[in-house]
Parts: sequence; structure tokens; C-alpha cells
Amino acid sequence: MMEKITARHIVNLLAKRHDKDVFLSEVGVRENSQRMDAWALKASYASMGATGYEIKVSYADFANDEKWRTYLKYCTRFYFVCPSGLIRPEELPDDTGLLWVAKTGSRLMRKKLAPFRDIHIPEEFWMSLLFNKLVPGSQLTYANQTAYWKEWLTQKKEKAHLGQNVSKRLRAVIEERIDKVGEFNRKLDYENKGLTWIKSILAELEITDANSWGLRKGSVKRRLEAFLGGIPSNLDVDITNVIAMLKKVQTSICDK
Repeated sequence: MMEKITARHIVNLLAKRHDKDVFLSEVGVRENSQRMDAWALKASYASMGATGYEIKVSYADFANDEKWRTYLKYCTRFYFVCPSGLIRPEELPDDTGLLWVAKTGSRLMRKKLAPFRDIHIPEEFWMSLLFNKLVPGSQLTYANQTAYWKEWLTQKKEKAHLGQNVSKRLRAVIEERIDKVGEFNRKLDYENKGLTWIKSILAELEITDANSWGLRKGSVKRRLEAFLGGIPSNLDVDITNVIAMLKKVQTSICDK
């Protein structure tokens, strides 16, 4: 068991944790020249995940510190790291996680998973890392890291542009569908008004249910003539069309 866990020792454990990633310590941010204790980026163009770390080796430092909140905009996950038992998981906000250093000092233990926050990390932060805070990894030269960051930023912009185009197309499709639904609803409203008018005529003719359709054609014709004030005899064809329409309404009423 180690006598005292130091911040430097915790940084070394975090570096080991991210031996396959881009790992930086003492990362400067714009607010009041503050420095994030550690920051790591998953070495993948397809799946960006940046993790920020705030190291605490005394409880008083944790209790009195508020500057860590400014670091949240620069990482998709954020962890406090401390000696075992120094900070309890229930003491932390929901948007942070917790790592303990084992009492032996040999490894890190996750006590609370930090949630992934889908945020847009400011571009000036990436540029600051690119030009001022390049730390070569064991498998990368300085030049290779520069190429890595430039390619990563280029792909990030291309993906953002693609997302904007897809979003614009989806909005256009949705608006087109809304217009079609609106037009269909207007047609339905027009047809419903026509059916209401026909039903009012049927009510005037005392044809209110399916049994009323037992009337013969001549009887319906006479009722229509009486209702409309007399129809000339040479309009039999029009009367036939009206009766055909009424039969359609009969089918509609019977179906209901």
C-alpha cells in the first residue's frame, strides 16, 4: 500500500489507461487561463470521444473547486479521479463520473460511469491543441500527429456538412408530405360537406333509413319533383343520375 497518492502518479495511471489514444496533461482552456488536469481523445475518425479528467488528492480541494464546470464544453465525458474513498459517487453531479486509485496505487477503478454528452466542442480548442499542445505518443512522430489532427478536423467538417445536407433534405420531404396531407384533408372536407347536403335532401324526402329505399324509382322521382318545385319530363336522364347518386348514399348509410 502506498503512503500517499500524488497528482503526478494519477496522471501516469491515466496515461496508461489511454495508451492507445491521444492523451494530454495540463490542457489549457480559454477561461482565465485554467488548465484541465488531463484530456484524452479516442484515436478514431469514425467515433469521436473526448474524455476530460479533474484530479483531486484532497477533499478540501474538491469541496471548494467550481472551475471544473468550465471544462465540460471540451469533452464528451468528464471524470473526477482521486485516491480510494476520497470522493463518494453520490457526491457528484449526474453529468460526471468517478475513478478511484486502488489502495495499492497500481490501477484505476471506475466507481461511477460518466454519461456521454453529445456536444459540439469549440473549434478553437482543437486548433489550440494542434499548434500548442502536441504530445507525441509512443507510436507517432510529431509530424504524424500534425497530419492526424489536420485530417481529423477535415473529416469533422465534412461530416458536419453532410449532416446539414441530410437535415435540409429531410425537412423538405416532411414539408412535402405535410402539404399532401393538407390537400387530402381539404378534399375530404369538401366531400363531407357534399354528403351532408345530400343527407339533408334525403331528410326532406323522408328517406332516413335503409327501409325507406324500398320506394320504387317513380316514387323517388315524384318526391324529387315535389321537393325541387317540379322537374320537366324531358330531364329523365338527370333524374336517373340523381337516383344513382342517392343509391351510393344508401350504400354508405347501410355500411354505417
